[in-house]
Amino acid sequence: MKKSIKTREYILEKSLELFNNFGYYKTAMDDISKYAKVGKGTIYYYFKSKNELFSKVVEREGNNLIKSINKSIKKDDTPEKKLEKVISYQLINLNKINILRNTFNDKHLLSIKEIRESIQHYTDSFSELIYTILVEFSQKNSYEIENKKIYSSTLSIIFTSSALGPLLSENSQLVDFKVKDLVMRFFKFFTLNPKGANNETI
Repeated sequence: MKKSIKTREYILEKSLELFNNFGYYKTAMDDISKYAKVGKGTIYYYFKSKNELFSKVVEREGNNLIKSINKSIKKDDTPEKKLEKVISYQLINLNKINILRNTFNDKHLLSIKEIRESIQHYTDSFSELIYTILVEFSQKNSYEIENKKIYSSTLSIIFTSSALGPLLSENSQLVDFKVKDLVMRFFKFFTLNPKGANNETI
């Protein structure tokens, strides 16, 4: 790994520790410089502002979570089982990652372009993962789910919503149970409505 890449990753890692412990508002670039023992000029060489640095930390953690979600899926899992795992894993672990959970719940942070885009990158990646599962379900069961992109985007928005706070606070077994029931209802809808029933509700 090149020295420049190692330095950038080091700054991101140290910044993550401070943002997780003190949040965006109570962490200044001076704090990061002192904590990481890196000159402010070096930090600004890689990141033009605190907003950009924070957004890259958020993006990095989001990418890591997506990778972990992918690893939780087995190739021989059914599409239904894959969707259960994807949603449950995301819900349980999103709640454990302070910087992601707090950013999703902060309207001011989401109003900042760089930070909003980093969150959008995560939700888009999560949506794409759901989409591939819906495609697999269609192929294996000969059901043509119309508007798969819309359904995957909607599920992604729902399961990254701050409105899920009460569910996120519950234990993992209860989350798994509720997600399993929801996924069962979701796919049952399509087996009863092979064309996706555009004007129906689940």
